[in-house]
Amino acid sequence: MQNVTFAGERRWTNKSVTNVFCLGVTEPNKDGKRELLASDLRGMLVPITSEGKDRTPLVVPGRVLRWSLITAIAGVGQSDYGCIAASKLGVESVVSIPPTGALLWEYNLPVGAQPNAALEMLVTGRLVGNKNWWIVAGADGSIHFIDSEGHFVDRFNVGAAISGLTVATIEGRGALVVATEKGIDAWLVDEAGPVSADARK
Repeated sequence: MQNVTFAGERRWTNKSVTNVFCLGVTEPNKDGKRELLASDLRGMLVPITSEGKDRTPLVVPGRVLRWSLITAIAGVGQSDYGCIAASKLGVESVVSIPPTGALLWEYNLPVGAQPNAALEMLVTGRLVGNKNWWIVAGADGSIHFIDSEGHFVDRFNVGAAISGLTVATIEGRGALVVATEKGIDAWLVDEAGPVSADARK
């Protein structure tokens, strides 16, 4: 990893992480400085300071952290780390860890290998009101909604392998945008209303 100025001058180089799968940037700390989080073949997250120095890796025992997303889902100024973690081939989950590396929560995904290996499976966004959710694509074409504390909200299947996933704003409302081999679809999402007695039957 290398850090350069806009003029192309190298500030620093760090060779502690090779074959980087994913690189994210944290929220500023109390001193206004950010860190990088890098994941690699070793299945851990390596924090890199703004000066290019690596710190102690973040590890979840028994899990390979193969992809991560850094966001402020729980509030401005707080970095929340969501990761796609594998316990063995085809068995994956979404995990959340704090900067200390201790496991906060885990959400198991459907068993199977993701058909599109380059898919960024995990995103966050505000779809209903002021609620930020983790949104993750399963290997079976399912999409799962998880709240900021790791609780299941909802899920549905799109009926095809997912190749792209994001949240956008359409007509002032949050929309889920999904790409498959059939094309690109967007859905507006509403809060679930009261369920009638007939529907409950």
